[in-house]
Parts: sequence; structure tokens; C-alpha cells
Amino acid sequence: MATTNPIAANSTANSTNNTTNKDKGSLGKDDFLKLLVTQLRYQDPMNPMDNTEFVAQMAQFSSLEQMQNMNTTMAKYQATSLIGKNIVWSSGDGQLFTGDVSGVYISNGVTQVVVGDQAIDLDKIIAIKEKTPEPEPEPEPETTT
Repeated sequence: MATTNPIAANSTANSTNNTTNKDKGSLGKDDFLKLLVTQLRYQDPMNPMDNTEFVAQMAQFSSLEQMQNMNTTMAKYQATSLIGKNIVWSSGDGQLFTGDVSGVYISNGVTQVVVGDQAIDLDKIIAIKEKTPEPEPEPEPETTT
């Protein structure tokens, strides 16, 4: 009987969903670079693109890449700050779950928190609470003889 790692299986499913559910209205850095190369390839050789326009587009490309890198880094910091906290998350069908974050899982650029044997996307988290401390046991009364 073969066993599967639920975290790895969840991560694979989530990375597949992220690529298939990509927002159709947004362009990433790869799309921007493809547009720029296509623009250069098909420009009129007798009337090439203005140097200042080209430099401005390259600056925009650099800025876009830096913003995406910063977003990825912030997601990692956000996830690590959740370790030891109790979270409530929603599944795709509206069910709510709760659990304590024990770690962070990063795969294919997707940052997830680990609760038990599940990896949960940060965008599914709907509430964050401090972990409730376990009550200290009451001291046993001293007996005198």
C-alpha cells in the first residue's frame, strides 16, 4: 500500500491551481519582457524606438520585477510570523477549520503554512488568534503529618 505525503500532494494541487487560475487581466514580468522583445523585433528599422522610451520601459520592467520579489519576501515573513498562532481558514467549499501553525512550507514560489499534516495557502486564512495557553496544573496541596 503506497502512502502519500499530504503536504506535498496539497502543494502540487495548489501550484497547479495557481497556474490555471492566473488572473487573466494581469501581466507578469515574463509577459512584460515578451511584449518588449516583440516590440523590438517588429519595429520599423527606418524609424526605431526612441531611446528614452526604451529606457523608460526597461525601468518599468525592473520596477515590476523588484515589486514581485518584495511581494514574495513579504509573504514569507507573514507566514513565519504565524508560527505558534491559531488560525481559522476556509476550504474551497465554505467549510471552516482551525488549528495551530507549526511551520511554513514553500514550493514553486508558493508560501503556505503548515497545520498538522496540511499546507494552507495564506489567502485561505480568515482569522488569526494567539495560541491559547494550556492551563497550568493546580499544585497538589501539601500534607503535613
